[in-house]
Amino acid sequence: MESKKSDEERCSWESDLMRSQHAQRSRQHCHLLAREILLLFSVFTNFILLSALIVKRPDVQRCVEMTSAYSPLHGRYPVTLSPRLSVNSSLEPGLTPSIYRQAPSPEVDAAWGRVTSTHLFPLRKDEVMKMGKDPDYVALMPEEFGFGEDMHAGFMDVFHKIHCLDVLRREAHSDYYGASSKSPLGQAHVDHCIYILLEGLMCRPNMQIIPYIWLEGHPTPTPDFVNTDMCWDFENVIEWKETHGHLNDRSYYDLYGELRPKTKQTP
Repeated sequence: MESKKSDEERCSWESDLMRSQHAQRSRQHCHLLAREILLLFSVFTNFILLSALIVKRPDVQRCVEMTSAYSPLHGRYPVTLSPRLSVNSSLEPGLTPSIYRQAPSPEVDAAWGRVTSTHLFPLRKDEVMKMGKDPDYVALMPEEFGFGEDMHAGFMDVFHKIHCLDVLRREAHSDYYGASSKSPLGQAHVDHCIYILLEGLMCRPNMQIIPYIWLEGHPTPTPDFVNTDMCWDFENVIEWKETHGHLNDRSYYDLYGELRPKTKQTP
């Protein structure tokens, strides 16, 4: 009788031990599974974050296109930006002033001539329409310009704005160039250029800060115009214009086309 009871107790003890071991293994399995889930979640989260960083990495070309009106040249010119220190921006020109700040001379005029010359670029009909223009009224390039058939003509806005800046420069040095605003047409040209430059600056305001600094010999704080900005490589822009465009040395007189029956309204 006692032997039977002892066997039952031993069986009960072994059963309890097995249940305990099973429960322990279950807990270990759960802990291991939880760690694996956390590891997978961590890997997945890091993958998502890394992918987001890669996808959202700034792309200069894309940023330019998103912050500008459509231009057929966006797909042709590869934009690069780099920091540039505006070393010639202080009120005093310094010992080595930029050629663009120097007094009028043939050399200065040649430098300004290079940054104001407009080159014509070929535009397809669909590109003209994407610009919101009517191809019926956009002049065509002669085939002898070398751009093919049925190519419309246009030039880059930036060089028109620099041309307007040059107009004001010449007005400031009217003793050298002679005042161009004496005639009504000359005055209208100057007023046009002033407004074009104002409109361009208001369209794309620069949020750079110009700090006031103390300078030796100055009794009051002075604006520090020597700052670093992110800039296009404008020398590269000029070279690209000269390589891919047709110099507009009054050649717009050679442009042709036919005005359709409808009447073009004066803008």
